[in-house]
Amino acid sequence: MGIAASLSMGTLSDKLGRTSVILFIGSISAACSFGIGWLIGFPMSLIIFIGMIYAFSSLGDSPILSTSITESVEPSYLGAAFALRGLLGFGAGALSPFIFGVVLDWRNPTFQSTGIYATWTWSYSVLGLGGLGVVIAAYVLHRKQSLLGAF
Repeated sequence: MGIAASLSMGTLSDKLGRTSVILFIGSISAACSFGIGWLIGFPMSLIIFIGMIYAFSSLGDSPILSTSITESVEPSYLGAAFALRGLLGFGAGALSPFIFGVVLDWRNPTFQSTGIYATWTWSYSVLGLGGLGVVIAAYVLHRKQSLLGAF
């Protein structure tokens, strides 16, 4: 999904604009984060299909962000900008599973006796909060660019 997302979303952002595509793909990713935890008990084929959309949308912003950094940062600071993006991205990627697991345990107190996680909604919703942050930031930037473009 990563290769397909990188190629298609990078190309689409060249044609439609960076913030428009990040807003679109980020909204899909956030919706998947908030929704996938509700699918327990649904047919496996539906869960796999939604999971593929989730994987695609959660990886689709990466080439857009890399290109945006390249286009907007002074060349003498480009290495530092990519290093900061990498630190923040990998940091969030390392912290997310821990938070997911803590919330999963917190919302499933009967796991010790049953061995079954009864609910996944809260854990995935925590991931959705991060996705919602992306959507809000993209919307604000898109709105700012639209207003500046009007002059």
